[in-house]
Amino acid sequence: MDAIETIQSPLLGIDCCTKGCWEYGAIVLGESEPLGRPAGLHILSAWFGDPDDQGCQKDITSAARELLASQNSLPVEFPATTKMWGDPARFRMKRLEVTYQHVWLDVSEREALQALQRRVSEKAQNAPDLEELVKRLG
Repeated sequence: MDAIETIQSPLLGIDCCTKGCWEYGAIVLGESEPLGRPAGLHILSAWFGDPDDQGCQKDITSAARELLASQNSLPVEFPATTKMWGDPARFRMKRLEVTYQHVWLDVSEREALQALQRRVSEKAQNAPDLEELVKRLG
């Protein structure tokens, strides 16, 4: 398994992640979720094929979304096999990459945390000794 690339989303509680693996491996989404708390996983894009030649890559985004939707529970495994996705790059080592959003706070939790952030920012900015406090913090 390769490392996961995570990009912080401008929205609090949502991460944009990319997972990849080589042929005959598998990508597993949702394996690190706490029990009883389903993750909001939304596949943004997915492809299978030669990582260096876009002409030999197959866009499997809609098929990956269907596979995710067909599963009743997490985790969901995406095998990197030609049997599953076809063979867009014959006689080459193929790679599977899936980019997805992981929503780990629901709407009410996000709103509560954003309200808390606003309140903290307002209090800090209105403090008469802000400069002194910032120096102490540094």
